[in-house]
Amino acid sequence: MECDLNLTATEWSGFQKYTQMKKQKELKGFINGSWLDLIVWLALILFFYIGFTYVGSVHYPTAILISCIFLIVIGLWFWNLIRLKRALAPSEQGPFLGKHHYLFDEAGIQLKGKGYKRCNDWYSVKSIERGNGMIMLFIDTAQAFIFPENQIDDIDEFMKNINRRIVGEEYKPEKISR
Repeated sequence: MECDLNLTATEWSGFQKYTQMKKQKELKGFINGSWLDLIVWLALILFFYIGFTYVGSVHYPTAILISCIFLIVIGLWFWNLIRLKRALAPSEQGPFLGKHHYLFDEAGIQLKGKGYKRCNDWYSVKSIERGNGMIMLFIDTAQAFIFPENQIDDIDEFMKNINRRIVGEEYKPEKISR
């Protein structure tokens, strides 16, 4: 089976969002969850309530100055996140964006793109996942072959072929993992 795709920055962004959400769900626990946030905020409220009750008055210019400093620090943190996302975006001259030719055979997945050739055996595929309008064949934690569903003619036939080669059985629509 062969497949020709044209990957754009939209697919890259969708893949990044998917992997970020997937990792956040995997790392979710009491420490990373909203319960700890709630407890910390309640403790801060209680601390400031008790502090203001015993002090009796607040020097408002100092409180406004400290609040502005904290708002500037928080604003810079968000600005740096946006800058980091832009810095990690794929280059127009890089291998991610553009046309890709996939060949699926018994040897594995052969990929040919702008300036590179790659071959992975079927055992290197750790899981198959569908989300954000894409089919992703993960070969590592955050590295996958990406197939936009809108560029695949027959998605069910595509999934049957991939699943037969990886798992050795017919396609079932749920997530497939090794």
